[in-house]
Amino acid sequence: MTEYMEKRRNETIKKVWMTVCGILTAAAVTFAIMWFVAKNDQSSEAREAAAAAARAADAFADYAENETGSGYIRALSEYYAFCLNIRILTNDTNRASFYTDAGAMYEVLIGQDAYGRAHSAELSAIMKRLSKDIYEPDAYRQLKQLAEGKAE
Repeated sequence: MTEYMEKRRNETIKKVWMTVCGILTAAAVTFAIMWFVAKNDQSSEAREAAAAAARAADAFADYAENETGSGYIRALSEYYAFCLNIRILTNDTNRASFYTDAGAMYEVLIGQDAYGRAHSAELSAIMKRLSKDIYEPDAYRQLKQLAEGKAE
């Protein structure tokens, strides 16, 4: 009888461990799927980048009309918010150059504010396009050309 009880005990332990391993495996797979979906779901970042682009477009347009110092600072801060969102959105993707182009323009806007002030209407138009399609390559190309125009 002892041998029989020992055998049943071992079988029960084996079943418990198999059940525990199955539950842990299912939990790990579920966690991995949820993590992958969350990592690749960039829709909220894209919406925030588009909203930042729209705010920057409005701020540059307001500055182009009124030419106040605080208006230009507002435009810079909104443009910087846009750059941060683009960096998050395009980091480690084939669109990483978008951040490079936008960042180059930001450096020009900070370093040579007279140039940025003179091109605020143009920047407003570019940002308006980006607010509609955050991945528009021509808009980033225009930002790069505008930034390089200052470098020449």
